[in-house]
Amino acid sequence: MIIIDNVNESQRKSMHLIVYESNFALIQEKRELSAGNSEWITLADLPPTIDELSLRMTGVRLKEWKFLQSRGINKETILNALIGEIILFTLTGEKKKRYRLIASTPDLIIEDLETKEVLLNPSGELAVIQVPDDVSTKPIITLRIDHTTHHEEIMLNYLIDHISWSANYKAVLQNGSMIILGSIVLKNHTGQNFTSVSLQAMAGETNRMISQKVHEPSMMMLQESSANDPITEEGKGDLHLYTIPFLLNLPDRQSTIIPFVQTETAYRLFYAVNATDDHPSTVIEWNHTSDIPLSKGKITFYYGSEKREYFAGEDMLSFTPKGKDVQSVLGRAVDLNSEHQLIRSYLSGEDTVEDHVYKITSTKDTEAEIVISHFIYAKIWELVDTSADILLKTANELQLVTVVKPGETKIVTFSIKIKKQKRG
Repeated sequence: MIIIDNVNESQRKSMHLIVYESNFALIQEKRELSAGNSEWITLADLPPTIDELSLRMTGVRLKEWKFLQSRGINKETILNALIGEIILFTLTGEKKKRYRLIASTPDLIIEDLETKEVLLNPSGELAVIQVPDDVSTKPIITLRIDHTTHHEEIMLNYLIDHISWSANYKAVLQNGSMIILGSIVLKNHTGQNFTSVSLQAMAGETNRMISQKVHEPSMMMLQESSANDPITEEGKGDLHLYTIPFLLNLPDRQSTIIPFVQTETAYRLFYAVNATDDHPSTVIEWNHTSDIPLSKGKITFYYGSEKREYFAGEDMLSFTPKGKDVQSVLGRAVDLNSEHQLIRSYLSGEDTVEDHVYKITSTKDTEAEIVISHFIYAKIWELVDTSADILLKTANELQLVTVVKPGETKIVTFSIKIKKQKRG
């Protein structure tokens, strides 16, 4: 039997990961195989979170394969592997001594190496010198191949769980422009270290049956991409693939952060209010001009100055291709107050007329553009009059825009006519 374990560089020639946002990855391995006339191969170095049914091998014809899932490292597996070996035991009130482990279940039986005395279920503390080599969290896959058809080089393809990526953005607002810095955040909780691997990050929604996510403490590691080798993006059906142009190390239980986009653009800041708001929402709007689309992720905004930056707010960014207009909400403007009133409702023939007023008060030291979004729940209606400019008019929403000067109280009025619906 050929056993491929603790693969060295000559055996595993390359490994490529395509990491998805939904906590899994597709792995493609290229390996050298010198099986001779043997028809059995054992793979004992695969990631613990492998989906065993996803394994596919090219370069060799498989007759059958068997999968042994590890039970993991725990007290039972360690002690079972140490039967007949030396352990450390501290009897209550005595010093630590070396004993031979005879049995661990259902009773703990140990032998004193000096006196040959056998102790049954002694009271004290047990310790092991080291974890046995054959105790592992990794599964073992045994393959039966047609050795008359195999090549010296084989390809392995399989899915693994508990590895994911997400996009994270920082936006700095300064001197009328906004600089956006985007990073890819890779999280590895597979139980395996990945060394010198090529990687692509796939953005988009995919259907997959996956197990519950592992929540473990993680460390952060930043890797800078070379300006001469930028990260590229290409569409794959409904998905979008970001290619990292250098090899990566992905230690287990760590997060790796890779910058992937930097762009500068003009922006518009305005304040959005509706009938129930006491303070308008602060909204920033811009057009994405970079050739690299932005994957969905959290975006954090800062007001920048020459000396320092100030936190401005956070929002979630949806997938954003080049040329798309984007709006993000930073928070609420406490130095702007809004009041709405329905001041009159009366009949005009068979129809109903409503007169509305919005009162906007500013304590800002700069002008503020206000966008009033008034939702209308009548099926048929029309705008009769307004004191502000119309920004948008749909079947169930009226948007008006006005500018409030520093220290000003602005009154915006409008009237709508609600048509009576005819029955029959």
